[in-house]
Amino acid sequence: MQTIVDTPRLYIREFNPEEEYLYLHLYADTSVTLFINERSATERKKRFAEGLARYNDGSGLARWAIFNQADNDFVGACRLEPGKQNNRCVELGYVLHQKYWGKGIASELVRNLVDYAFTKTDAAEITAFTHLSNFASQKVLEKTGFKRQENVINNGEELAFFSLKK
Repeated sequence: MQTIVDTPRLYIREFNPEEEYLYLHLYADTSVTLFINERSATERKKRFAEGLARYNDGSGLARWAIFNQADNDFVGACRLEPGKQNNRCVELGYVLHQKYWGKGIASELVRNLVDYAFTKTDAAEITAFTHLSNFASQKVLEKTGFKRQENVINNGEELAFFSLKK
């Protein structure tokens, strides 16, 4: 179990296989998934397994668990994964339990993931997508240096698209 990032309030580390329940519980909260594509529990389990398999591929990119430094509480999940644009593009994503919203956690998380991507991988660009109505995440991305680009269509849904270049 490798730690990816340590901040004063958070630590980001690889999930343990036994922590699948944390991941599934996070996505079972409809307030958390309001702006995320709906997936079945079977699909979520598959994504979790794919995330675990990625830890050994040498890319430095994966899905990780976020924990509170103060009490080891599970905060949420985040990811840096290969982007679809090109081989030096990385896609960023995160999901936080509702009790951690509005506390600056997302901004702290994104800043540190950006630093990790640009220093520990060969990423030249980081992208992120949000639901058009997810203004809170859009604000976080802009606050952390991402620039809003032209909206994109993904799986028939129009999404806000953000980019940050090294």
